[in-house]
Amino acid sequence: MNYVKPFQEFDSVNEGVFVYPPGNPYEKERTIQWPGLVDWINKWQGQGQHFSLVCDVDYDKHTADPKYRSVPLGTWSDKSLPLFTEENPRYDEVDFDLVEIVDNPEKPREPYLKIVDKNGIEFMIPPFKVMEVQRGDSVVDNIRSGSKYLIDKMRATIVNYKNGKILVRLQDGSVREYDPQQWKSKNFTEIDEKRNNGMLKTFESFSNESTD
Repeated sequence: MNYVKPFQEFDSVNEGVFVYPPGNPYEKERTIQWPGLVDWINKWQGQGQHFSLVCDVDYDKHTADPKYRSVPLGTWSDKSLPLFTEENPRYDEVDFDLVEIVDNPEKPREPYLKIVDKNGIEFMIPPFKVMEVQRGDSVVDNIRSGSKYLIDKMRATIVNYKNGKILVRLQDGSVREYDPQQWKSKNFTEIDEKRNNGMLKTFESFSNESTD
């Protein structure tokens, strides 16, 4: 029955956009259809909620850099411009933050989402290219929702990233708040639960996560 899993994966892809709540990257809170994604994004932004996007990006067609050929920039037919992957052949990012929503004159009902990766590289994609949303997360600020750390000899979980503040719940039930610069300067030890039975590993740069 090797065909069962692939069919299930195909079926799930067509359900819509999976949305995961702050602090929990494992159990989705809802599935939304892409035509309503922009409305949800506007709602989350109005609440001050940070979030990251997992996207299926055609790096050549969707680049937002005017030095390359690009569909959203209207230069796709200009063969004098190089392709993004010609100069970036190893690029393989799927996690992004939202920069802004950009009008699409050719398809007003499908505005472009300008997105950015951890290194500041930008693309412009239609909403149906978004596969997952993780609320309380930021790729650019390296805040990862649900990540666990060792703080004052206690386990702590990033439960949200909202209104510019990282909320961390310690094992005694208390909640602490940090801004990104404070969090980075603390250089807390991350608890890596996926490898070596919860072995501790220290990051030179800050890693994080969030909730709501």
